Amino acid sequence: TLGQMLMLARSIFTGWPFALSLLGILVAHEFGHYFMSRYHKTPATLPYFIPLPFVGLLGTMGAAIIMRGIPKNKRVLFDIGVAGPIAGLVVAIPVLFLGLSLSTLGTIEPVAGGYIEGNSLLYLFAKYVVFGQFLPAPLEPQGVVYWLQYFFTGGPVPFGGTDVFIHPVAFAAWGGLLVTALNLIPAGTLDGGHVVYSLFGDKVKKFTPYIIGLLV
Repeated sequence: TLGQMLMLARSIFTGWPFALSLLGILVAHEFGHYFMSRYHKTPATLPYFIPLPFVGLLGTMGAAIIMRGIPKNKRVLFDIGVAGPIAGLVVAIPVLFLGLSLSTLGTIEPVAGGYIEGNSLLYLFAKYVVFGQFLPAPLEPQGVVYWLQYFFTGGPVPFGGTDVFIHPVAFAAWGGLLVTALNLIPAGTLDGGHVVYSLFGDKVKKFTPYIIGLLV
């Protein structure tokens, strides 16, 4: 309908800070792989970006490069595998602090369809640096057991407490950190899988089920 088309057009013009921030992180990640491949004279394509509009929170399934040749040795594979996450983090961390500086604190209220983004150690630390407290902060002071439970399970939701209502730039950085973490899972053809294979060779195949089980 015309109303939906107008809403979509408005979203495109208002959503550019989020899109630019997230794509900047993905570009840095993939070009980290690409330039390291070029440095080691390993043929590789430029990045391919995978859109996922109208589904999920991020609107993308990320990006990838395709290796056109086999790395000469495990050291080269290690360099190529680790370059992407490092380059992505170099961009994601300042974007995160910028986004948090544009964010505000507010009270957590039950809202239909609302959500609280998950924490990571880096994200928790960044919020503490910017706002001077661990967030989300419950209404009443809690002990270590509460924080361990909340960090690993996301519950109980601290309704009535305080949390950061993140700016789209901060949300893009949060998504960039999530993508980087998933890429570092040490299995398969993920960046983490390439890194552990370059370090331990075929022996890592024996431990892959245990690694995945431990992560779960």
